[in-house]
Amino acid sequence: MQNIVKRISNKCFVTLILCLCLSNSKAENIDLNLDFKDLNFDFYTQLQFPQCYTNSLKTEVDFEDDYEGTIPELINLQDHRTLERNSTILRDFQRKLIKLKQQNKLVEILQTGEEFINLINDSYIFDINFLTRYDPKITGFYSLRGYRIDMLSALQYTSLSIVNSYFEAAKELNNEDLIYEWAKIGFKLNRWINNRRGCLNFIDNRYSHSETNKKQTNPRPICNLNSLTESKFSEQIALYFMNEGDYGESIQLASLSLTSVQLTPESQIAFKSAAIQRLNNLARLAYSANQTENWCLSYEGFDRTIRLSKELNIKPLEVWINLKQRASEYYIPFESNLWNEKFGMASKEMRPYFFPIKQIPPEYPRSLLDRGVEGCVMLRFGITREGKPINIEVDWSTDKRFDRSAKRSAKNYVFSPPYKAGVPSAVQEARTMIVYKLASRNKGQGYIPAGCE
Repeated sequence: MQNIVKRISNKCFVTLILCLCLSNSKAENIDLNLDFKDLNFDFYTQLQFPQCYTNSLKTEVDFEDDYEGTIPELINLQDHRTLERNSTILRDFQRKLIKLKQQNKLVEILQTGEEFINLINDSYIFDINFLTRYDPKITGFYSLRGYRIDMLSALQYTSLSIVNSYFEAAKELNNEDLIYEWAKIGFKLNRWINNRRGCLNFIDNRYSHSETNKKQTNPRPICNLNSLTESKFSEQIALYFMNEGDYGESIQLASLSLTSVQLTPESQIAFKSAAIQRLNNLARLAYSANQTENWCLSYEGFDRTIRLSKELNIKPLEVWINLKQRASEYYIPFESNLWNEKFGMASKEMRPYFFPIKQIPPEYPRSLLDRGVEGCVMLRFGITREGKPINIEVDWSTDKRFDRSAKRSAKNYVFSPPYKAGVPSAVQEARTMIVYKLASRNKGQGYIPAGCE
């Protein structure tokens, strides 16, 4: 990849010193041995807007299973010891980045990019050959964001988190070149995980409304964690393509981002932030469709944009209303129950997981507030068919002194439980994270206290 800051001198408005520092920040190609054929991204647009298609791409798509341990006769301890060494190196590197982030040294963070890429290239973390001979029982399991997860999956998620740190640092510096390049690198990692860890099977089973005899599968934890960043990276790339006038790519990547936003309970529980992201994607998708005179996508996209904005108490833009009206001159909509404002694109059960209807903010423990202590608590509980949480337990927390406040808050939650065959059903085990953080001008919108990543 060419030096992504070749034109940095034309875009730097801070200081000459900053320009000189960033000129050494690179985002080289990550060699992930991407020998797979990725699916046509139009697949995601079909999932989101099935009424706009007469034919399905499903017959052209090969939904592969997880490659983990598929060649058991090659499993050996030496490879797993190498992975453990990779883990130590990556963890040390992440701690260095966290320290730089705490010191708000954004330029220094970006200067470590090449080191990180070399680290990934020299490791087993995204090595398909190692994945086929990987046995998670050898390296053990961990608790990460409420999931029981194996070492290799944890390292893959950590890699995504590090890329996200570069992405966010570039955004804070308003460096458009670096923002786009790190989004592309993160997205490349996302697609590797989707294709190699069986994540696409879950997407197909969950959202396809056609008849299928395929056995229902639950997503691996890495698939849920992967969607957290894939929605963000694909949204950024979709925006880039729209600005470049490549409207077809913009439509497909906005559809992919919409799908990823809906795939994790974490994103759904934080309804407003997820809904804002969906709103932006829908508006850009609909605009891009209007530019290509795809009147079905344009009408349906703006219709959803307007309905969702009203749900958020945001006044719809006049341009949305006008472009929807223009699309209606060429497209006759029909009633469909495949989408609603709260849940987005419906799953086969017509509801995605469980959804919060009422959440009471927790009371910040006074002693911790006075000391400036931040943290989080991961709660585990069941949900009755009436939407009431039961058997609330602390799965883990960064500080035990937050536990009582978190449990007391969760007792007042009310959820809309998932539907099965049109009937509300109970949830045996749900998780939610309650975060305690102090307001500060130095903390960005996506700030998360240490230990809650």
